[in-house]
Amino acid sequence: MKNIKLEIYDTAGQERFRILTSSFYRKSCGIFLVFDLTDETSFKNLTNWARDITYYASPKCVVVLIGNKSDLGDSKTPKEEADEFVNDKSYKSYFVCSAKTGDGCKEALKCMALEVAETCAVDDNDTVPLENKKEPKKSKCYLF
Repeated sequence: MKNIKLEIYDTAGQERFRILTSSFYRKSCGIFLVFDLTDETSFKNLTNWARDITYYASPKCVVVLIGNKSDLGDSKTPKEEADEFVNDKSYKSYFVCSAKTGDGCKEALKCMALEVAETCAVDDNDTVPLENKKEPKKSKCYLF
């Protein structure tokens, strides 16, 4: 098994970051779409975020849905409803997590890492040379 480095940016779902968020989508190999299990409005707002992902992100982008705050135990979103959302959007998986206790977080991160490694591997066939200009070899790979 090889090591995989993930760079994770948290925009906290705030409207003031919405314009910035769209620029992150363009180069992302994976997106965690997180909602608050204890807030029905948070789940309903997923539709808007999903629309942005569809518009801005690559079709190869792995999307994992996370219901957060499981430690509070007062879920307003039935698992069936979240599963249906994941299936309708063809997202990879759904995890119930607690950022406070860490429950479920490791599994969600592992799922994302494995899927990104499989679907977003650097492939020379995905690039098109614009010039036949010889440049010194550089070895860089970016994950946004």
